Amino acid sequence: MYAENQLVLEIFESLCDQFLSAGQKRIVLLYCGAHSGEAPLSISSIAARIGKPIDQTQQSLQAALRMLPLRRLLNLKEHLDNPHHKYHQGLSEAQRQALRRLIDGAVQLQNRRQAQTSTEAAARPEPTPRPLGSAAPDPMVRERPPQSQGFFSSSHALATALDAFGRPTHAERIYAQVDWSRGRVSMTVALSLLRSNREFLALDGDVFALARWQNRRPEQPDQLLYCPRLPIHDQAEPTRYLEYILMLLDQLHQKLMTAGEVWQWASRRVVGNVHVQDVFDLHYALGLHDEVRYAQDKARLLRPLIQVGSDLSVFRLACLRTLLSRAPFMAQTLAAVAHGRRMTTEQVAALAYEDARDAGDLRARLRLLEALGAMRQERAAWLLSSLGERLLAELPTAPALRGTESVASAQVDDEDVGMLEL
Repeated sequence: MYAENQLVLEIFESLCDQFLSAGQKRIVLLYCGAHSGEAPLSISSIAARIGKPIDQTQQSLQAALRMLPLRRLLNLKEHLDNPHHKYHQGLSEAQRQALRRLIDGAVQLQNRRQAQTSTEAAARPEPTPRPLGSAAPDPMVRERPPQSQGFFSSSHALATALDAFGRPTHAERIYAQVDWSRGRVSMTVALSLLRSNREFLALDGDVFALARWQNRRPEQPDQLLYCPRLPIHDQAEPTRYLEYILMLLDQLHQKLMTAGEVWQWASRRVVGNVHVQDVFDLHYALGLHDEVRYAQDKARLLRPLIQVGSDLSVFRLACLRTLLSRAPFMAQTLAAVAHGRRMTTEQVAALAYEDARDAGDLRARLRLLEALGAMRQERAAWLLSSLGERLLAELPTAPALRGTESVASAQVDDEDVGMLEL
């Protein structure tokens, strides 16, 4: 958390949280010297730091500056241009200059793009005059180009269909739910809209959620709609996330931190294109601390709600119990893995979901359960651990599974390794 005399940096970082990916945000903040404890870095120094070519790093920085809201950047520049404004008195001159360069660069890039768009619009040929006596075209068709109309109406129709499902759903099912009577677009175009429109959030396997859901439904505010990806490399052992959890709790038990300070600490340890809210949703799902809505709660102090203790299996079990109560289909996932001796991911999806195509967060859920010791992946199969069996046995009723008739308890063709012991 920044002091009041550095508030322009906090405002700028908040814009980065809202509009940039984690990778873009890192480049921008290194450029202006925020949170690094170092002076602002040059493009070449940033490229060396992140291990990318200089031209690619510069392109990433320019792409980020095109995405930041221009009006809010200009408001920040007004503060910086006032030498007596208290919001930047705690900045070094190098930080002020770097921020000015970023804002001026964003203004230049966005104005250039706007001018190019205006030039292209002016270069379009004027419509051919209508002969006297001929019927006038439909004004709605004439005044709104088909591409613009299709993009707007199709996106709205897709969002309406997805909202009717009320949960993350595969693109094909969303497309089939839309009433296309006012003008159909192809599945390819619909998929492009789902991927590019910020109204939608993409999970794995062309499964989408609505951004405005904020991973919750009003009628179940304590339940996550989907399990976010673990903030570790795809090829990393899931136990790396358990190590992250233990380090975080150690930090919180030593000293209370604000949500902003927790993210500052976490952002140096998480990897990939990770959204800040997803990181806090995972913390909440495991019961590490109270729920955080980062945009509103950045300055709120967080207190640890769980002790690690000397017996790690007790800690894991406590996290797993909370997870089953707060995250979707976790109990069904455990039951699906227990359904056969060596279940594949596809078999688990067919059992745990109403439609296996909707399993866009299944890999994230399996890896989270594996990180906490409830199961393990061996080659192409998933096996339940003794801790996972204990967790299933505690449930008051057996989770309902779908498609048990069609999913055989087929084993992966391999030697029987039996159940895992912690």
